[in-house]
Amino acid sequence: MEDIKVKSLWDAAVEFHGHSCPGIAIGIVVSKTVLEEFGNDARNHDLIAIVENDACGVDAIQKILGCTFGNGKLIYRDYGKSVYTFFNCKTGKATRLSLREDAISLEPESKKKIEELFKKVRKGTATELELDEFKELRQNQIENILKLGRDVFTIQEVNISAPQLKVGMGESISCDNCREPTRVSKIKQLNEMKLCIPCYEKLTV
Repeated sequence: MEDIKVKSLWDAAVEFHGHSCPGIAIGIVVSKTVLEEFGNDARNHDLIAIVENDACGVDAIQKILGCTFGNGKLIYRDYGKSVYTFFNCKTGKATRLSLREDAISLEPESKKKIEELFKKVRKGTATELELDEFKELRQNQIENILKLGRDVFTIQEVNISAPQLKVGMGESISCDNCREPTRVSKIKQLNEMKLCIPCYEKLTV
């Protein structure tokens, strides 16, 4: 397979996500590794991505690999782990990438500093000097992740069953409270009422 240029992947992912960050760097490394492992199959919609977090890196995966919520090729499991599994629908090959515990860990002092600065940046109270320091620390993180590349992950082939793909929205019925069409599989029963999740939660508080 042709050499995969990190810069082109980076530019596409950052444009899609809206800004650069270490999370996007992780997603870039995941995507580049998958392109190397699966070759052209990774570009032909034969791939399903199973992600165990909803962090920034997933945007890179959606943009670069084309596995999205909309086309049903992105399966989200809310485990809070930097683990990504990819399954080839044609061949049955599956590869799991798990972020190594020691791969991108920061020194306690640096970690604390970034967290303190991040809070100020989010609140809009950071000074120009603090903002510059924050950007520099984050850029160092990004460069370190991209430099390490696939070494930030434990990569292994795994045996898994073919994931169940989503097929459209499915049949919908109107919620008995708000009357908005709701997928049948998401309807909640309350006494004799068939409710969408927001209405069910509002009426059972």
